[in-house]
Amino acid sequence: MKKEIISFWFVLFLLNMSCSKKVTSQKSIEYSRNGKVSYVASKGLLQSFNSQNFGSSTQDAAYFATVSAIENLLYKGVANSPSENPLIKNELESKLAFENTLNDLAFNLGPERFITKSLIVDDESGSGGHLVTVEVEVDVKALRKYLEENEIIKKFGL
Repeated sequence: MKKEIISFWFVLFLLNMSCSKKVTSQKSIEYSRNGKVSYVASKGLLQSFNSQNFGSSTQDAAYFATVSAIENLLYKGVANSPSENPLIKNELESKLAFENTLNDLAFNLGPERFITKSLIVDDESGSGGHLVTVEVEVDVKALRKYLEENEIIKKFGL
């Protein structure tokens, strides 16, 4: 009798599993800054960079790559470019003192104000998400002026 009950529940379990809807959940990928930003060219006051980042969708990855380009300009600088030195010398101190302003700049309204062009140049998708490269054209002079006006950095030469 015990074997029959166990067999009954096992068959019921198998039927339930075979008839149930398969649900695939794609995990949301959080933003993290990386150093995958490279200099492309300058056109007058504008500088172009290729920035690469990973996201759960093409749109997320492109957004993350754009934010990464801005953050690298602010805190790290971009090698072999006119912006080799970061605009903000001390990332930790400035984030503590100007947290809201810098978060708005990087994540909310800020990036669009200083980016004149954003173009996806490569999108590789895999089972874990999308690796996207975006060419970003930034008005670095306007970005510097914004930082000066908000007293995050001192005016050049002072």
